Amino acid sequence: MSVRCTKTDRIRRKVFFGLFSLITISMWGQQFKEIKGRILNESLSVSGIHIINKTKGGATITDAEGNFSIVISPGDTLFFSGVQFTPKSLPVTEAVFTAQKLQVYLDPFVNELEEVVVTQHNLSGNLASDMQSKAIVQPVNFYNLGIPGYGGKRAEKIVSGQSLLLSTLLLPISGIDVEAVYKHFSGYYKRLKKKRYLDQQFELSYRMIQFYGVQFLMDRFALSEDQVYEFITGAQENYSVNQAFQQNRHGDVLRDFENYATTFQTQK
Repeated sequence: MSVRCTKTDRIRRKVFFGLFSLITISMWGQQFKEIKGRILNESLSVSGIHIINKTKGGATITDAEGNFSIVISPGDTLFFSGVQFTPKSLPVTEAVFTAQKLQVYLDPFVNELEEVVVTQHNLSGNLASDMQSKAIVQPVNFYNLGIPGYGGKRAEKIVSGQSLLLSTLLLPISGIDVEAVYKHFSGYYKRLKKKRYLDQQFELSYRMIQFYGVQFLMDRFALSEDQVYEFITGAQENYSVNQAFQQNRHGDVLRDFENYATTFQTQK
């Protein structure tokens, strides 16, 4: 005996599954939390300690004071590791998830050496001659010498068309930047602006992957590891996930991911 579904039954099913999907996505949003914490040790530097969410695949490192922040959900496992410390695992219990801030003490890692031999390098104290010694293998920069300096990559200044026009009008006073004029009319600045925009988009995509976790995205949206980045960028192009993510509306982000997942899978 076969049972035929009426139009009313089909509508009821669509409404049910729609509500179920909304409730599930809402729960996802509530179960994500970016928690702040600090690594503690009374004698060793706590800078650069690696914190990994082994369940989601997210990771971060501590700052100079040992502070960090990472996204967690109940049931996750955090893993702490550093060169001078014994590795430590921390299950995310309900108490950990609801905590305002984590304080994690790491034990020093003790590595006993059988014998240490110290040899002299016969340095004279003359900087010019000692720098040519084979004993000096590391390059010397302003950090080694205690001199203030900028270690980051300097971004090239983009000269606007208005600035070029003004400098041309004031030519007898200021002269003209021939290189800037060439870069402007050759399209160099336009390409540079596009590159910086793409760099910003990549950074935001990376932050999303780091926040939600590679493993979570793979499991929830049936993705391979190679598809995760492509999935995120596709959702950014088709939905307003960037704005929602930056406003911490994670329920909306996950809802957009859910809507895009069907389209993404059919394109493969």
